[in-house]
Amino acid sequence: MEVKKREEGSKGAFFIEIEGVKKAEMTYSKAGDTKIIIDHTEVDDSLRGQGAGKTMVMEAVKFARE
Repeated sequence: MEVKKREEGSKGAFFIEIEGVKKAEMTYSKAGDTKIIIDHTEVDDSLRGQGAGKTMVMEAVKFARE
């Protein structure tokens, strides 16, 4: 399950697409230079129980640490 990231200014999102269709998304806002605030997470029912939400959170943690 590949997590992609997009960012525009101080806002961004981690998301999962399957066959070109967005199935999960976690949005965030930057809070200064050293913090991000995750403000919304949504996972399609078709990914339920597959760890999609956790996978996006782990990518966000990796991103924040970098």
